Amino acid sequence: MSLAKKLGELFLTGCLVVSGLVAGGCSNIYLPADKNLARQLEMDRTYQVYRQNFRFVDWNDLYLNDLPARRLMLPRDLERRIFDEAISRIENRANFESLVWHEAEELGITEKIGNAEPKELVVYAADILRSRMDYEYVDNPEGEFAKKFGLKLAKDRYFEIGKGDCDKFSVLMASIFEILKKKNNDPRIQNVYIITKSRCIEKELASHMWNQVVSLYREKILCSDIDNVSYDNSGNFNNSFVSRVKKPADVEVADFYYDCGDFRTAEALYRNLIYNKGIEKEHCEKKLHRIELARNNWDASKMHDN
Repeated sequence: MSLAKKLGELFLTGCLVVSGLVAGGCSNIYLPADKNLARQLEMDRTYQVYRQNFRFVDWNDLYLNDLPARRLMLPRDLERRIFDEAISRIENRANFESLVWHEAEELGITEKIGNAEPKELVVYAADILRSRMDYEYVDNPEGEFAKKFGLKLAKDRYFEIGKGDCDKFSVLMASIFEILKKKNNDPRIQNVYIITKSRCIEKELASHMWNQVVSLYREKILCSDIDNVSYDNSGNFNNSFVSRVKKPADVEVADFYYDCGDFRTAEALYRNLIYNKGIEKEHCEKKLHRIELARNNWDASKMHDN
């Protein structure tokens, strides 16, 4: 079958998405061999490209030297998740970037950032964050911070002040990393992203937010959790809470799609985990309940619009 015919079929079935090509340009984007063209051009959902080909590894075991040296196209659901976290929650971007580079200069790592390998760049982003930020529960309306500065500030405002708790740390980490990537000369870094994760232990009424390093390969996604609240400025991101709430790999994959807003895929995976594998039934049922609520709310809003 000719290339033109393949593209025509993709267009007719609604699978061809070209916004990524327009936004990012084609010169530095890897396109696969012809036999995989149809699959790789279905870029609306991460599942259409990667299915369940995920690997979850500990930070200390994370190996990124074999990353592709050309930027892979981001599926649109994953792109929205990454950049909603890293960009949209920063109010004054120019001032924020200035503060980030000032902190890098104070740490003496400005020149190192340009030649850093992917894993090193993650560490430099954490160094900058923890050099400026002290942990403090800033959401307490009766606390001294809220009385002085207020509540629900823009995330970069917390960075400017130098205090924040876990959700501020996680969003700022993703934002700082994207800034450093712009000055890094290693082409592999374009396939590494940092997203936020959250989970709670309901019986203990405890919740936490941290980060996950997401690395794209041509045939798989490699993920590693890191927590800047417990970061000790020596490359150690381990946190006991994160270890306690970690789920089996199959559940982590379903949660990944849930967090990307791909409820169709997440629902199918959760149901398979419940009925075929019997894994984390309570967790999966709660996620399915939330998907159903979201679907009902969406249907109600559509009826209201009509």
